[in-house]
Amino acid sequence: MSDSGKREPPEVFLTLDARGWDPPEPMVRVLEALATLPRRNKIVMLLDFEPRPLFRILKLQGFDYRCGPVPDGHFEV
Repeated sequence: MSDSGKREPPEVFLTLDARGWDPPEPMVRVLEALATLPRRNKIVMLLDFEPRPLFRILKLQGFDYRCGPVPDGHFEV
């Protein structure tokens, strides 16, 4: 935490650009990366689609996530 008592934002550990990959490769690769994710870090994944099946897995494993479209037409998780 900083001197003001606020929690520092997570640091990006890995950016996984999965645009153009066929399922299930994006899910397999992000789950492998999550197994090595240090505390207080995050993974950013770029996709051509919203990975709804991944959301349940993340929730069951205790991970927080956000997903949304970005201006160039892909999704960022």
